[in-house]
Amino acid sequence: MRMQARFSEFLEKQWELFEYEPQGKVSIEGIFGGYGSGKTVGAARKFVKRCCQHGWHEGYGTRRPQAVVMAPTSRILKKATVPALEEALPSEMILQRKGMPHPSFLLTNGVEISLVSGEAGFEGEDLILMWVDEISHRVFQDKITNYLARLRDPNARAPMTFLVSGIPESGWLREMFDREGKDRITLLCGTRDNPYIPKETLEQILAMVPAGYESSLVGGGWMLPPDAVFSQYNEDQHLTDDMGDEERPTSLGIDIGNHGAVIFGQPVKMSSRNIVGQVSTKPGVLVVDELITRDQSVREMCERIKTEKPWIIAPRRSVICVDPMIRRDELKAIRQNFHEVKIVKRTRGHELHPIESGIRILQSSLSDAQGNATLRFSRRLCGQKHGVLDAITSARRHTMTQRVVKDDSRDHCLDACRYLVAELNRPDPPSWRVL
Repeated sequence: MRMQARFSEFLEKQWELFEYEPQGKVSIEGIFGGYGSGKTVGAARKFVKRCCQHGWHEGYGTRRPQAVVMAPTSRILKKATVPALEEALPSEMILQRKGMPHPSFLLTNGVEISLVSGEAGFEGEDLILMWVDEISHRVFQDKITNYLARLRDPNARAPMTFLVSGIPESGWLREMFDREGKDRITLLCGTRDNPYIPKETLEQILAMVPAGYESSLVGGGWMLPPDAVFSQYNEDQHLTDDMGDEERPTSLGIDIGNHGAVIFGQPVKMSSRNIVGQVSTKPGVLVVDELITRDQSVREMCERIKTEKPWIIAPRRSVICVDPMIRRDELKAIRQNFHEVKIVKRTRGHELHPIESGIRILQSSLSDAQGNATLRFSRRLCGQKHGVLDAITSARRHTMTQRVVKDDSRDHCLDACRYLVAELNRPDPPSWRVL
């Protein structure tokens, strides 16, 4: 059969996704973007292409090739996802429609598409294809492995695909899809990439987007989660091409554990604007490097700092900031490796001992009341899994308790950064004078 696909013109990222073909039998394909970026339309068209590549044959007998379209809620499925699918599907390709309680489409080539809400149970299916729309919803967070395991139809004669679309939210979603690998593709598209959005609409979207989210939602990039601890972080403001000076003394933040971390920072001068618009300079911190360790002793960590990194840890000029709960033997190992370097260990009762005190300094260093930043990160740190940038963009608070959610793979890197910034960027104590 030959049918006419009535597609409008493809956007660049939509076409890149549409033409992608894996080498193996199973692929993971994702398209993420902000408002009006075309991600849902792009995913729907790719879903239709995959449906056309599959089809019934004698090996199925009385069975049919099974595909699934899923959205987080029944309302989103009905109001957004299914309309996008229907627009992409040629009407003459739909042989039969079924409604509630188990809505589905039967296509002329024998493929059966089940329309499923993420709120419903989903087990025991052997699929050729699955599309999950708005995958950033937390209802999907612990279900992805189960969904991938459904792609196991032994009669499939085309690539079996796990297709996803949604908002590009950092955290578990980015960790799962922002990676290189065989037979997988992840694309980011922005609202600005869509030339068919009227200028007035784009201006309205910009007016509604929270500060710091413009580059991700409109420009096309990974964004912070809604309950982010460090919502002040903005790639445009906090990433720099400055790689640091290897000839200058460098200070360290060290946190020890199964996933240990060392953060390297240098004091620098940064421009600052006061409330009346006057520009001056004030002390700041440039994070120039990091060392992520796993199951290593403090002695091994110190040896790696000295042999693998080029930075100068200078006596009486550098400082090493450590966990307040560090053991005596661990502290001794640091002293033996870095003689006469000041070690900062906050004791109980000190104003910077509480975790929240350090978090507030880290937040204000990212952006104070006037929008000034006194903390920046070298661009070389981008893309490091479980690194400091990954930790800052993934940190979030529990909805009910408002405590920072524990994440052992990232917490050590974030803590090491907090120790260092709290020491180098600590606020000056109030000064007093007698009148």
